Amino acid sequence: MIKPTYLLGIPFLLVLLVGQGQIIGQDMEGYKKLVCEGYAGGNQMTWESGLEGLKKLNKAKPSYSLQYEILLAEYGLIGFLLSKEKKDQASKQLEKTLSLANAFLKKYPDKGEFKAILGGLYGLKIGLSPVKGVYLGPRSLRYLGQATEMSPTHPLVWVELANAKYHTPSMFGGDMEKAQEYFKKGVELFEQQGSSDQNWLYLHAVVWEGKAHEELGQLGQAKSCYQKALRKHPNFVWVKEELLPQLQEK
Repeated sequence: MIKPTYLLGIPFLLVLLVGQGQIIGQDMEGYKKLVCEGYAGGNQMTWESGLEGLKKLNKAKPSYSLQYEILLAEYGLIGFLLSKEKKDQASKQLEKTLSLANAFLKKYPDKGEFKAILGGLYGLKIGLSPVKGVYLGPRSLRYLGQATEMSPTHPLVWVELANAKYHTPSMFGGDMEKAQEYFKKGVELFEQQGSSDQNWLYLHAVVWEGKAHEELGQLGQAKSCYQKALRKHPNFVWVKEELLPQLQEK
């Protein structure tokens, strides 16, 4: 579950011309960077522009890597919309993304990361309608369990396990210590695999590890996580303007 709680008022400049009319963001890494900038800056327009760029690339030349990034960006966007109380928009996007996730899973049945995203999507569905948790909760956990068996070294799997432990009430299996542990595991895997740059989910994992520390009363560790996120992305608005100042008041 993705819950950034900030929004910049000034749109990111999407088109930067260099050389002979080349546009930054014409390759996958460029569009991933836009998505990451949208997350860190709290800018929906930038996030959606990166996502649309990824879709255009995939339409021209489909690949697993592009389809994974598209699904991940759509998933994160739903959480962002929920954090801004745009529930109708989030609900519509959620149904589209669920269909896309299921289609990709049929195409790549051995990819546990798609099952992890499905588990996360059902978690978001519960967030929109908590009464559905009775039957969607077990479905979400089943997907996460399968993802762990299929892709135990994929960082996204551990981040989704952490999200579930963080946001689930303790009476239904939530566990803040496990959440912190799993976020940390996800962060470590991102770093070991060299996939922490321009990666919004890496920033998410670092920050939510910090929030788990904060919930556990481990304020020094929380501060270290927030500072780490800022070292990675100095303009991370949520951390710079909210999380660190609030922590320093405690």
